[in-house]
Amino acid sequence: MATGSETEVLQRFINELNKKFALKDMGQLHHFLGIEVWWHDSRLHLTQTRCRLGSCPDDKRSTAGYFIYLGDNLIAWPSKNQHVVARSST
Repeated sequence: MATGSETEVLQRFINELNKKFALKDMGQLHHFLGIEVWWHDSRLHLTQTRCRLGSCPDDKRSTAGYFIYLGDNLIAWPSKNQHVVARSST
């Protein structure tokens, strides 16, 4: 997925990637790796509708994550569930 506000810069970036990798235009994005994607006022909006940051109500494990930006653009948002849950006896 590649997006940006500068069409010419974005196209140059895609052209450079296409020199090394086989790219395919999949059309307008709606879902990506569990992320719901929609457009409003020419802006891209992302949400995780089935994920609650902080803890999972099903298995009680906490979730940690972070966001990676390139300028003002969010480019990655990895997250990870806690491996072990310590249960209290009280």
